[in-house]
Amino acid sequence: MRKKIPVLLITALLNIGYLFGQTTASFTAPDTVCVNAPVNVVNTSAGASSYYWNFCTGNLHQPPQGMNVGNIGNAMDGPVYIDYVEQNGNYYAFVTDNHVRNLYRLDFGNSLLNTPTLVNLGNAGGVIPQAAEGIQVVKNEGKWYAIIVGGHLNGGVPSTIVKLDFGPDITNTNPIGTDWGNIGNLAYPHDLYLFEESGQWYGFTTNSDNNTITRFSFGASFDNTPTGINLGNLGNMLGPTGIQAINHNGNWHVFVTNANNSTITRLDFGNSLLNTPTPVNLGNIGNTMHTCWDIYIMKFCGEILGYVINADPNYHDIVKLDFHNDLGSVPTGVSFGNIGNLSFPHAISKMFRDGADLYAFVPNVNNSSLTRLRFAGCNNSSIPDFNGHTPPTIQYNQPGTYNITLTVDEGLPTQTSYCKQVVVVQMEQRPTDTLRTCSGDSIKIGSSYPQASWLWNTGAITDSVYAYPGNTYWVTTTKYGCSSTDTFRTTSTRQLMDFAFVQAPCNPLSVEFASTGTANTDPHWSLGDGNTVSGQLAISHLYAGTGDYEVSFSVQDGSCRDTLTKLIPVRIQFDDLITVQDTVICYGGTKQLQAAPALSYCWSPATGLNSTTIANPVTSATEDITYHVYSQVQGTNLIVNGDFSAGNTGFSSSYNFYFSSQDEGAYGIGPNPQAWHPGFTRCSDHTTGNGNMMIINGSPEPDVVVWSQNITVVPNTNYVFSAWIQSLVAGNPAQLQFAINGNVLGNLITASTATCQWTQFYTTWNSGDHTTAVISIVNKNTQVFGNDFALDDISFAQLLMKQDSVRLTVDKPPVRTNKDTIVCIGHTVQLNSTGGQSYSWQPASNLSDATIGNPVATVMGRAEYVVTGTSVNGCTATDTVVLDIHPLPAISKTSDTVICRNTPAPLYIAGGESYQWSPSHLLSDAASANPVAFPQEDQTTFTVQIRDQYECIHTDSVKVTIYPRPPFAAVGQVGVCEGGSITLQASGADAYSWSPTVSLDNPSSPNPVATPAATTTYRVYMQENFCHYDTTLDVRVNVYPIPVVQAKKSNDINCTLLTAQLSATGASTYSWAPSFGMERTDVPNPTVLIDTTTTYVVTGTSQHGCSAQASVEVRVTKDNIPTYAMPNAFTPNHDGRNDCFGIRRWGPVTLLEFSIYNRYGQRVFSTNDPMRCWDGTFNGREQPIGGYAYVIRARTFCGEVKRTGMVMLIR
Repeated sequence: MRKKIPVLLITALLNIGYLFGQTTASFTAPDTVCVNAPVNVVNTSAGASSYYWNFCTGNLHQPPQGMNVGNIGNAMDGPVYIDYVEQNGNYYAFVTDNHVRNLYRLDFGNSLLNTPTLVNLGNAGGVIPQAAEGIQVVKNEGKWYAIIVGGHLNGGVPSTIVKLDFGPDITNTNPIGTDWGNIGNLAYPHDLYLFEESGQWYGFTTNSDNNTITRFSFGASFDNTPTGINLGNLGNMLGPTGIQAINHNGNWHVFVTNANNSTITRLDFGNSLLNTPTPVNLGNIGNTMHTCWDIYIMKFCGEILGYVINADPNYHDIVKLDFHNDLGSVPTGVSFGNIGNLSFPHAISKMFRDGADLYAFVPNVNNSSLTRLRFAGCNNSSIPDFNGHTPPTIQYNQPGTYNITLTVDEGLPTQTSYCKQVVVVQMEQRPTDTLRTCSGDSIKIGSSYPQASWLWNTGAITDSVYAYPGNTYWVTTTKYGCSSTDTFRTTSTRQLMDFAFVQAPCNPLSVEFASTGTANTDPHWSLGDGNTVSGQLAISHLYAGTGDYEVSFSVQDGSCRDTLTKLIPVRIQFDDLITVQDTVICYGGTKQLQAAPALSYCWSPATGLNSTTIANPVTSATEDITYHVYSQVQGTNLIVNGDFSAGNTGFSSSYNFYFSSQDEGAYGIGPNPQAWHPGFTRCSDHTTGNGNMMIINGSPEPDVVVWSQNITVVPNTNYVFSAWIQSLVAGNPAQLQFAINGNVLGNLITASTATCQWTQFYTTWNSGDHTTAVISIVNKNTQVFGNDFALDDISFAQLLMKQDSVRLTVDKPPVRTNKDTIVCIGHTVQLNSTGGQSYSWQPASNLSDATIGNPVATVMGRAEYVVTGTSVNGCTATDTVVLDIHPLPAISKTSDTVICRNTPAPLYIAGGESYQWSPSHLLSDAASANPVAFPQEDQTTFTVQIRDQYECIHTDSVKVTIYPRPPFAAVGQVGVCEGGSITLQASGADAYSWSPTVSLDNPSSPNPVATPAATTTYRVYMQENFCHYDTTLDVRVNVYPIPVVQAKKSNDINCTLLTAQLSATGASTYSWAPSFGMERTDVPNPTVLIDTTTTYVVTGTSQHGCSAQASVEVRVTKDNIPTYAMPNAFTPNHDGRNDCFGIRRWGPVTLLEFSIYNRYGQRVFSTNDPMRCWDGTFNGREQPIGGYAYVIRARTFCGEVKRTGMVMLIR
């Protein structure tokens, strides 16, 4: 089997244009050379790191050599299909076996020419079917996969397609097998062809049992489960086996071998293998097909060749198909015979190169062997191959067609190649020709060798000349280094005549012809394609295609008709005019196309373009499109020093040359016009921005030659004469005109009025029979002021018509999501989107994930979601889905209610289609709209599920509360003092009735005020109004007597009796006031120490809290003043008697000074607190026994007291 882009598919030989990054392989070499002539090859590759040249690559037109390498490892038993890959410089081939369920891996090492080692991979866990057939090995997403088809239903084995996943290492001996089953109506599938298109993988297989083909779709990854579609019987298929696809000129063609009728079917898919094909049965090509089993087609050095394997046991041969570079035609077929012991050859592998030789493998079913085909290279080149950037000059020693191939970056991911054929010829000389013409006419004679160099005895160097009667002409033709001489004799004359031609810029197949001679009688044109025109000297004709057309123009010359015949080249060169590559644009976006500099542009189609005649139009195409551009382009410039980089050489002028000048009719050469003439603007040149230009101070004299040069031209050739002009002074810009051989041509040239603005002007000219031309630029301005300008980049070159195209793919992601949906409130909807690589939803509310293609939406109300899908190219598209809820039903129900205990509660609900209440055991009918509830708890919530007309379920509830028995209460037993009042207290009812009513201020109040005269029991009847709960409670009010309180004193206070004892009787507790002079006020007999007459009031309270008061006055006088004596000794021995020396017994005094001194006059104690005394210590130490002096000063209400003396400290 073959890959779409083979690993080693002789890329050095195929001009298939696969590029990796920016690496390109290309070179130039002569198309034809003479035997033993030097062949110079110029390497024009870009971005490569290594180069391998082969100058005599194998000839695929010649029968190959065959070598049967036998049954590898003696393990194969019916090998059928083979594919091979390369990993890390080693090559591995995979072979399917039709007789046993095995897959074999052949390890070749570093060359497919080595003897391989066979590794039996088995049947991958049983997934490889019996009667296995086609296999293709691919690497995708960093993993290797082998895809295999097989299974013969007529043989009892289901047809299937399986996958083996090797992971990242192709040498894995335990691949994971997956049996995808019968996809796309498989019926004994044979060959398998996988291909990738727009990032997606697809495949074809042939079904030999039902005469159809199946197309698989794997998506972007082989980890997906593929889908399949059976395309049916196309092109009279009968037992189809082999299949191969090839792209030519942008169109895909698929070729299928039909083993049962020995024919080949071609399927024309157009620009995509996903299109519906047009089938064509090519029949039995040259009667060379004999049970044709497999086919392999390749492009080879500008040719398209195919190879077919015949399985008929009478032939077992290989057939070469030559399509003559036209896949739309029926090829010619030639049998190469049985090569390499072919025995039921089943398939032919993709080809590979080793040196100058080309190889392919063929599995043989009958003898379980492998044949290797070798298309040997030649040995007619001076060197066979070369490693390096620039190869040496080579020669070929025999005539023939040879292939020169260049492979760059061999073995790297950027490996690519280029091939070119060189024809090696020998020149032959013809005998002398004698030519006769009508009298007065002439005849055009020429060499039979095109694209050569010629030298006539007249001095002409063109391929043909006009011969006149009575003369002999000979021409020496040199081509590819070979020369020959031909001789002509003429015997007639003719009148002067000529014509010119030019291709239309927007349709190069349309050619305008015009007579340029003086003969104009009865003109007649024969246009070389069967069409003729008479009576017109100028015509326009549309040709059907490109080519060289022999056009004759004739006029009447008396009795003779003079005819001029020219070979008119109607050609379009395909060249890289468009500088942008085939690309992808987003739908609704724009792309600026860019073309290389040219004289004119004509883009087609005009669809989406803002202009069709500029170099860089902008397209806003909305669908895939291919744009073509036709441009008139200048060939090689024949002008010498047209950019003036060599200074004032190579041309002539009627103006005077100066290094600087302010004179009219003068010119200079330099980079700065202002430096040459101070009045000129400082402008730069056109070529580089800092180079030379021709600076002209024009004169008002018309038709003066400003610039001129002699050029050698080729007769009958269209040329373009162009120049760049800029003004150096504003106002009165230069007016010029082109002239050739003294004849002005084209339109008047007027430079820009703005300075320093380069503008290109050009005109075209047909050389007729001229071999030289004097080309000039002449002045046409007659005004004195201005006319100051510069010339640069003057060009005179052949006018070429070139074409290029660019393919734009418009990416409009087919983003689709759900249809609008209505659901019940709170329900979820699974959203699903397709067509994008990534997704974003707006708004993100109520979505499980707004960044995935399939979020879950929770519908709480109407919501419009917009999903934006982004393709792998970064293009976006949107779709919208509206999610809504069914209208909510108008539900009415019982409000929350309160009932009395043991009373039923009727409920109702309305607005739904059906209902379900709970808890059902407390309801008369849980499915009724009007159930009766029998609650047992103090509070019960009855929940109801309402199902509406949309099957939506809504939930509501009714709370039923049993009215509780009130907490009736009344204060049980209280007391009141005799003559007092008390507020009775009852609660929990709505109505009250107290009795007896006597002594109550309001018997119906919950809190009446009672004033009983004696102890009384009151009864209150209470009742609530809702459920009429009631009760009767008693309240006893005890009436207590008022106590009889009396107060007395022991004495009044004077200077001797310093305190008085008070006493109270008749109560249980007492409280005296004021508290002044008392240590305690809550005792019945407090002691008072006062210095002012005071009246004390005592409040006595009985045990029942009833109170009464009494009072007593304590008088204070200054009678009986005391002596305020002090003891003469004290004993601080801590026995509790006479331990401290002080004035505590003096009563209430204000101590002014109390100091004690020892016998040394040292003060050992001092205080002004009358409650302090000396304990016989000083600084914490006991003082010695002895006498101590004291000084006391105090103030009493009876006067000031001062005492001094001695006191003895005794221990």
